Amino acid sequence: MRLGDNGKFDALMKKFNLEKENYKDDTKQNNYRPAGNKFNASANNRNNNQSNSGAKPTVPYNFVSLNDKVVQPPLAEYTNGCKDLKQAYKDFMAQGEKYSGYFDVELKNVTPLYIAGANGAFNDGKNYCIPGSSLRGCLKNVFKIITCGSMRVGTNPDVTDKTLYFRTFASAFKPLRVLYSDRMTKLITNNKGQKVNASVAQPGFLVRMDKKYYVCPANLQRQRGSGIDGKIVWENDCAEIYTGKIDGKKHFYRINAPHWNERYTITDDLLNSYRDDKNRKGISLLDNKAYSKRGTDNLAILKGAEKYDYVIPCFYVADNGVVEHFGAGPYYRIPYRTSIGNHIPKNLKLDSVDFTDAVFGSKEAWGSRVFFEDLYLSDNEKGTALPEAYMKPLMTPNPTSFQNYLEADANGNAQHWDIEDAKLRGYKMYWHKQPQWQAEPAKGDKINDKFNKKITPLKAGQHFYGRIRFENLDKTELGALAKLFEFGAEKDCCYKLGMGKPFGLGSVELKAKLYLKNADYYTGLFGEDGFKGYTETDMQPFTGNFDTYMDSKLGSSVKLYDERMKELKIIMSMANINKQGWNNKTAYMGLAGSAKKLVNNRTVLPSIEEVVKG
Repeated sequence: MRLGDNGKFDALMKKFNLEKENYKDDTKQNNYRPAGNKFNASANNRNNNQSNSGAKPTVPYNFVSLNDKVVQPPLAEYTNGCKDLKQAYKDFMAQGEKYSGYFDVELKNVTPLYIAGANGAFNDGKNYCIPGSSLRGCLKNVFKIITCGSMRVGTNPDVTDKTLYFRTFASAFKPLRVLYSDRMTKLITNNKGQKVNASVAQPGFLVRMDKKYYVCPANLQRQRGSGIDGKIVWENDCAEIYTGKIDGKKHFYRINAPHWNERYTITDDLLNSYRDDKNRKGISLLDNKAYSKRGTDNLAILKGAEKYDYVIPCFYVADNGVVEHFGAGPYYRIPYRTSIGNHIPKNLKLDSVDFTDAVFGSKEAWGSRVFFEDLYLSDNEKGTALPEAYMKPLMTPNPTSFQNYLEADANGNAQHWDIEDAKLRGYKMYWHKQPQWQAEPAKGDKINDKFNKKITPLKAGQHFYGRIRFENLDKTELGALAKLFEFGAEKDCCYKLGMGKPFGLGSVELKAKLYLKNADYYTGLFGEDGFKGYTETDMQPFTGNFDTYMDSKLGSSVKLYDERMKELKIIMSMANINKQGWNNKTAYMGLAGSAKKLVNNRTVLPSIEEVVKG
């Protein structure tokens, strides 16, 4: 028989007063409202932006808002509408004055600094140094912000586009509960004539043939009995999936009678997104040697499956012969229908040239015109390292926490990934804070080497020196590059570099002097006073030219740009790190007490300015 009712989900629906038939789809964005009554998420979690206790979510990062337009550099006048980008670039280089030279860079680590490399932290095999590639990545991100750059997905992406997964029976955030129940349940009449909710997922077997994956449909018997949670057991004529307790009792699912010649296609995109779901805690159905079989294995149920070199029981939903999603139990994690990239405004994803393309290079047409050399420790310093210790485990980015990564709605409530109009909040940056990086296990506990890494950060107050060279930049491009150091010269302004940013490591001051290649570089290289190839030059005429250019291109977006620059300066400022309670306001939240409520209610992360003022 096919899948019947499921007591667990029905009980949870009743517990949270979620009666699916009383909801209707309000918009194509899956914004749900109770029938005849406007739905407001704050009715369920009173004021999502702040809990009843006044507590607010805390994390070590925040977001500089997205620009509303891409500002194109002077190079774009040559590339726009031109099919031969290489020739357009040559034409640009042949016109107008260009500047070559370097920035003499001084970097001071204000907090301990750790950069891991092939030869160890800060080590090129002989000397303490900061790799130029690390500094390049740090500055390129800020360069994108101050020049109103694009935010692309696909080739050479600015954002890693992926489809996220979710599964929720009892979330305190009602829109997510409704979204899951709408996609994964339906009302049926059981054997007693009662209306109950049942999963729409069907039983089957996930199979592989010629390196392609499919699902073959099968039959199901839902059983009650003992077993080991999270396990698949093969019998001669069936496969049994044990997913855990339901209503305090153990159940399992017996899948049998497969239709081996009936196949539903699994697309590569679905396979990739399934593999990329890092939050799955149950049975993984791909590359699972412990629970999979080959079609040639000696079991009666596999007769007719000899052409498949990988077979494992599953549940799935398919439409028109194509699998929409699949999992190990009838209520598995499902993908959102929109990916991260769908939440970037379309005008920011265009392939038109931006300042970062122009200066840092475009692989398709021209190379970088800025080159980052390694920065070496001052000859007068020995490079004092802190004692080796275990670092707190670094968290991987978790965009499933949409209340942090997506803008709130007009009422300040969280929006999930299937609300098409929800936008990414912007560019992720880390707060400066007092360093608290050492792992501190509870009394009697041991540190787990799998999650904690031993490091020896460089003690604060060390000075590194090096150069950033550039070639053939026009005045506006050079001004944009110099703007990075104008920011760095402001009081209390620091960049973030290396590992351990969430725990206060890697706050660095960055200062520079500009040297331009002389016009007579090749004819008057040496003078009476020695080498005359370069001359120290004031940056202001170049940064001022860049500011004027931005004003002329931004138009009505000037106000937003000024607000974004304010946000950038606030999150780059060291001014708050000595304030009482600052580290707590910029720490990862726990999962107990009021913090648990904030997470469960999907309370929206405060903005940069709100964190500072709060």
